[in-house]
Amino acid sequence: MKNLLRTILLTVTFVTLYNCGDIESIHEKYLTGEKIYAGKLDSLEVLSGYKRVKIVGLTRYAGSSTECTVKWEDQTRIFPLDRSEDETFEMIIDGLEEKSYEFEVTTTDNQGNKSILQYCTGKAYGDIFRDSQQSRRIKGFSFSGTYFSAEWADKAESEHIVRTLFKYENNANGYSELTVYPDDNITNLIDWKAGGKYVILSEIVTGDFGFDTIPLIPVEGLLPTDNVFALDKSLFASVRLKNDILGDGYGGKISGMWDGVKGSAQDSRYHSRDGEGVPHTVTIDLGVLTDLKRVEICGRGDHHNWNPKRFQIWGCSDIEGKDTNLPSKDANWEQEAHSKGWELLLEGEAVNPIENLFEMSVISTQKVRYIRYRVTEVIGPPSVGQGAYGCVQEITFWGANISSAED
Repeated sequence: MKNLLRTILLTVTFVTLYNCGDIESIHEKYLTGEKIYAGKLDSLEVLSGYKRVKIVGLTRYAGSSTECTVKWEDQTRIFPLDRSEDETFEMIIDGLEEKSYEFEVTTTDNQGNKSILQYCTGKAYGDIFRDSQQSRRIKGFSFSGTYFSAEWADKAESEHIVRTLFKYENNANGYSELTVYPDDNITNLIDWKAGGKYVILSEIVTGDFGFDTIPLIPVEGLLPTDNVFALDKSLFASVRLKNDILGDGYGGKISGMWDGVKGSAQDSRYHSRDGEGVPHTVTIDLGVLTDLKRVEICGRGDHHNWNPKRFQIWGCSDIEGKDTNLPSKDANWEQEAHSKGWELLLEGEAVNPIENLFEMSVISTQKVRYIRYRVTEVIGPPSVGQGAYGCVQEITFWGANISSAED
C-alpha cells in the first residue's frame, strides 16, 4: 500500500513539473516573438499635381514615429516625420509620369519598429491634361449701361479654370489688365483701344482633387474696330420740356418708344393727341453722354399714315435752360433751338413706311445726353396742321465714346 501511494505521488509530481515547464516554454515563445508596431499616419489622401502628387495624413496616431516611407512601383522615398500644430503632415512625390498610382505608406520609430502597411491611390497630371483644357472664351463684346464689356462663355465650358488674366490695349499704347474669376460673366473695360490686341491667360487646377495650377497657352484676339454701340434703353427717360406733346393719345405713352416692343400694341408706342398736330417735339434723356452716330425709327405696322416721313434729331449735353418758348410749328423754332444750345444732328426722310435706319452725318461739337425728336411731316395726309397725328413704335440710338452721365 505504501509503495502504491509513493508511486502515485511520484507520478503526480512528474506530471505537474512537466506541465509547468511546458507552459513556461509556451510563454517564452510568445514573449520572445511579440510584434511591436510604430504609430501610423491617419486619414491618408492623395492630391493631384502637375507631374507630382501630395500625400497628406494626420499625425495624431503617429506616436513616436520619426520618419515615413512611401513606395510605389520600383521607387522609394523616405521623409522625416515633422509635426505641425494642426497635426497635418504632407509629402510631395515629384517627377511622376501622367497616370494613376498606388502608394504603400509606413512609418518608423527610433527603435526601428514599423507601422502597419497602408495603401492610398492618386493621379499625377501632365501635358496631356493641360492640352485638353480650353481657355476661358469670349462670346462677344457689348455695351450695357455706361460700360463697354466683354461677355464670357459659361464656366462649365472650362470647369477646371480657377482664374483668367485678361490684358487689352488701351489708348495710351499700353496694356490694361483685369482678373476674371469663374463666376464672372461680364467684364467691363475702361479706356480700350478700338481694334487693339487682347490676350487671355487662363490657369487651371490639376483635376478635381488638385493642388497645383497650370497656365494654359495664351489666346490672342482683337477688340472691335468700331466703337459704336446701341445705347442701353433701360437708362432712357422722358423729359417734357415746354411745348413738348404728351404723346399719350389713343392709348399711347412716350416711354413706349424705348420699351423694346415693335408691332402695333397701343401701350408700346407714343401717339399724339387730337389737336397736338405736326410738327411736334418729344424730349428724351439717354442716361449717358455719347457721340451720337445712328438712329433707327420703327413706326406703327398696321396703320402707318402717322409714321414719320420727315423728322429732325437735336441734341445737347445739359438740359438746363434748354426750354424753347416757341411752338414747334413756328417758323422760327429752329433758330430759337440753336440759340438755346441745341445742335441739329440729323434731318431724316423715311424711305420705308415702317422701319428706317439713319446714320448721323453731322459731327457734333459736344457729347450729347438729351435728344429732341421733332417730326415735321408724316406719311399720310394731311401732313401738316391740326389734322395730322404722329406715332413711333420704337426708337433706337447708337453712340461712340459712351461715358457715364455723371462724368
